[in-house]
Amino acid sequence: MLFDNFSAVPEEVALLNAEMAAMGDKSPVALEIPPKCFFDMQGKFLRYRSRKAILVSFPVLEKQLNPIGVMQGGYMAAAFDNTLGPLSYAAAQKAAVTLDMSQTYLRAARAGETIWCAAEVVTRSPRTLYMTASVFDERRKLVATAQTQILIL
Repeated sequence: MLFDNFSAVPEEVALLNAEMAAMGDKSPVALEIPPKCFFDMQGKFLRYRSRKAILVSFPVLEKQLNPIGVMQGGYMAAAFDNTLGPLSYAAAQKAAVTLDMSQTYLRAARAGETIWCAAEVVTRSPRTLYMTASVFDERRKLVATAQTQILIL
């Protein structure tokens, strides 16, 4: 598993916030990191390895459920995007955009539960990042996986 525990480590989160603030100060385009949709999903940064990996938690909210009462795939994709996005900005130290992202769903996430999304930079070139992420439920069971290519602007 990418992180040995899913507890918050304030020093790591402080480092992430400092790196994102420094990047925003030197960006030629206005950046809002994390974006409003991160807060709408009630995301919380928990762990961070500088420019390499991140762990974020999200509660599964009633408004995110599909007709059978589990988190809709689009919201799961948004959880991935709200985790991979900040990591991509931190890793690139500049604005970046998603070229593609694919997800695989393995089990359901239910209302009232918390999910944890762990993401890491697998490889980097001067213009792109290749990243993967995994979502786990409260029993630490794998719920979904994602992979993405990011274009560094």
